[in-house]
Amino acid sequence: MKYDAVTLDTNIFKQKHLNLERGLLAQFKQFAEGSARFVLSEIVQKEVLRHLKEEADLAKKDLEVAIRRSGLSQLFDEGTLSSLRSLTQDGLDASAAADRNLKKWMESTACEIVRASGADIERLIAMYFAIETPFEEGKKHEFPDAIALITLEDWAKSNSKKLLAITRDKGWIAFCGRSEWIDTEQDVSSALQGFQAHTESARRLVASLLGAISAGGRQDFKSELDKRLAREIEEIEPEIEAYSDEFYWDVVDYAIEPKHISLIATNDSFKIIQTQKDGFVVQMTVEISARVRAEFYHYADAAHAHKVGASRESVMTEFRVNVLGSIRAEAPDDCTLAHLELDDPSVNVDFGDIFPEIEGCEE
Repeated sequence: MKYDAVTLDTNIFKQKHLNLERGLLAQFKQFAEGSARFVLSEIVQKEVLRHLKEEADLAKKDLEVAIRRSGLSQLFDEGTLSSLRSLTQDGLDASAAADRNLKKWMESTACEIVRASGADIERLIAMYFAIETPFEEGKKHEFPDAIALITLEDWAKSNSKKLLAITRDKGWIAFCGRSEWIDTEQDVSSALQGFQAHTESARRLVASLLGAISAGGRQDFKSELDKRLAREIEEIEPEIEAYSDEFYWDVVDYAIEPKHISLIATNDSFKIIQTQKDGFVVQMTVEISARVRAEFYHYADAAHAHKVGASRESVMTEFRVNVLGSIRAEAPDDCTLAHLELDDPSVNVDFGDIFPEIEGCEE
């Protein structure tokens, strides 16, 4: 089905780690070109802004803690420490940084806000007492979602626009399932692919390219892909798990070293996210085999005030990541990789049991 407009629920922003300038959320800038209208409920806008403020505030506090701990560990001289402390004093406050971040993204995507003040209060009250979705037994606090949904539906109806809502919320999905004006999609990449015109040639080209690489051809393209992917993978911050019966621990350094990169070459392993005049943006799935190294400090107490030692650990791991690649192409044997980035990668690494191994760390 062809949709005239698209909207996002708050849970999609959270799923994408509020990363507005990279990954799939950045791809919404294509709607500024007028292929469809991009709207957000004012409720969603304010919820996203609140989450961005929380993230900015946490980032600032983490920076302050890191600078303080670096001073306690005597990693820098007092002059350098003073310069580092000024970073937190000179930066924007969390609210201003979050507001600027969201405003910039909304302008770049030509996002329109559907105001909550336009909500049909009589309908809202009737839904509440009839326990209609998103109000359910035990979930009668869902006024924000209800306001967002009825105002979005009214916007779609008054503008004669068929609206696609990207959401993972069961209440939103149930409400839209009964709406004539709003449908839902849980996967962002599938939703974006549905807004692209003339994707057949791009899909044929990608399928041919992946097939050629699997058969050992187009090694120039594969080499460039591997080189850029390696740089991206090295920047991933992994979720590290480890176990120690005797001590508390912190990760003080880590590194991910890709050993093998393999493209998944099936017809359902990629999606065309955006078509452009001279190419397209494709989301592909890649399998990675990598060695992950980490340095741990071990402490005798939960406050991490008494370090008893350190250890360096190394494990091999395998994981999959989604890749967004901008490809300039006319034919499978004449295409280049213009840009590449990972789409919200998540890597979990379990180091198992760890113990302090380095002598001479007593303080």
